[in-house]
Amino acid sequence: MVKEVKNFSKINAVSLGIAGGILFGACMLLMTLFGILFSGFSTSLGFLVGSYGFLGRFGYDVSWFGLLLGTIYGFIEGFLFFWILGLLYNRLR
Repeated sequence: MVKEVKNFSKINAVSLGIAGGILFGACMLLMTLFGILFSGFSTSLGFLVGSYGFLGRFGYDVSWFGLLLGTIYGFIEGFLFFWILGLLYNRLR
């Protein structure tokens, strides 16, 4: 009987990080935009303001400046999370 060996491919961790950063940044952008225009997502936005608003004057809030800042924060956080995930996957495969 022949034993089948599965060979998994490596993941490009940087590409995965960029894709995750775009996804997280877009989510922050859309949630903040809906919060500004329609006063929606109040519970989720309250959590985000509590998490990212600690920087005082340059912290995240539900405003037009916060829309830009939240998108940047979301991209950075998403990039780091998915980049580390890709590195761990490649290490453990």
